[in-house]
Amino acid sequence: MSYGVNVMVVVLENVIERNVEDIPLPCKPCIYWEFPELFEELKTMEVKRRRMLAMEKKKEWFIKTLKDFGNCGKIVYHNDSPIGYAQYAPSSLLPQVKNYKSRSVGKVEDSVIFLSCLYLPGEEWRGKGIGKMLLTSILNDLKLEVSKLLKHLREKAQVKTHLSR
Repeated sequence: MSYGVNVMVVVLENVIERNVEDIPLPCKPCIYWEFPELFEELKTMEVKRRRMLAMEKKKEWFIKTLKDFGNCGKIVYHNDSPIGYAQYAPSSLLPQVKNYKSRSVGKVEDSVIFLSCLYLPGEEWRGKGIGKMLLTSILNDLKLEVSKLLKHLREKAQVKTHLSR
């Protein structure tokens, strides 16, 4: 007797220089949040050239943001194929944020972490908890970073207190 068990295995990886090319379409060439002026300029170019330039800028943004901030994106893989993506960073690194004004939120401060994209391109991946998994992973990363920062600040305060005695 056999039993059919439908188990889906997905792998979640941080976006790094090595896998930035794996960002799924249509997100890979999208530079709406990172380079709003260039995003508008590129609309007038031939599609192939536009995609190439946008993907170069996206990779450049990731490399710089990884260095300046740390983890800022995640890719979900199923059977080694990218099926989902999320991107986040301090709003100061996503200039398009400044163009949004919301009554409920107000002005977004530069240090606020902004989730600029969480996308599952294929309908078949939606409703399976993958988006929730992506968001939970991002929140866990950010909690860890806050924890490290608080530890550093406590240690710094203890040293300062010790030196002032």
